Amino acid sequence: MRTIVHFSDKPISRIDDLYGKAHKEAVGKVYKAVEEGHFIAIRGARRVGKTSIVKTFLNTYNYHFVYFDLSPYMNLRAVSLRSLVPAEIGFDEN
Repeated sequence: MRTIVHFSDKPISRIDDLYGKAHKEAVGKVYKAVEEGHFIAIRGARRVGKTSIVKTFLNTYNYHFVYFDLSPYMNLRAVSLRSLVPAEIGFDEN
């Protein structure tokens, strides 16, 4: 009997939907680092789950956030602050 694993081409935002132990552990490491007051950056090859880890962390722990999708600026040497527009805002804007 074979197990079929479905991979989404969209970022995951629920911890139960993450694939693999390493991604779930990464969410816990992000949480620990944030709780300790550290600045974090997640980097890695394309399409390995970086965005899913961040979105899952934000959804699981319900932090207020402003999320910027920087993928349109890949391979640029600089980005103007004026060109950055939040892709998602996770707090009441009133």
